[in-house]
Amino acid sequence: MIKLFCEVATIATLTVIGSQVQAQSNGIGMDFTDSNLIAMEPWMLGSHDFLCKVSSSVDSEGLADYELVIYKDSNDHFVKVLKYETIDAFVGFSNVDGRLLVIWMGGSAFHFKAYDVVGQEVDLVFDGGSHNLPEIADLDNDGTMEILISEGAFLESEGKTFQYPETTTVYKWSGSDYKVFREIEWKNRFCK
Repeated sequence: MIKLFCEVATIATLTVIGSQVQAQSNGIGMDFTDSNLIAMEPWMLGSHDFLCKVSSSVDSEGLADYELVIYKDSNDHFVKVLKYETIDAFVGFSNVDGRLLVIWMGGSAFHFKAYDVVGQEVDLVFDGGSHNLPEIADLDNDGTMEILISEGAFLESEGKTFQYPETTTVYKWSGSDYKVFREIEWKNRFCK
């Protein structure tokens, strides 16, 4: 039996023993014994500390289902504040200016969901998708990252001719969610 200890920011200490995961927050333990655990990610935003957990299960037809659960560290215990279920496969987490971006893949497309803390609640502030992964960049140098979603595909023909995505939609943080800022040709997406 191998024990792996890792520190998850200041909110929890995780102990992994095989497929069993235990989290301890301020001396109060939380058992994440879950053989279907895929990923755990700390998420810190201002005075809020969260632990994000993705797990999978197989339904009666043999198809995989995935679940994202976000727990808030409430000083002496974890409290479930959000649960999202999908048939899309988990790809990864990303931090965009403190907001949590979760990337999923279903069929031939990627799906993106971004979350932010509004008051004491975790809210969905962006819901998008594309055949390409999103790009994150501060295009206008204002210190806030934009989310770039490109449409079209990267393809190569037999004659070694490449096809690139056609357009990119740039989403900018509005203060409460991400709004379309502009649509531009893919090759010019990083131009001001």
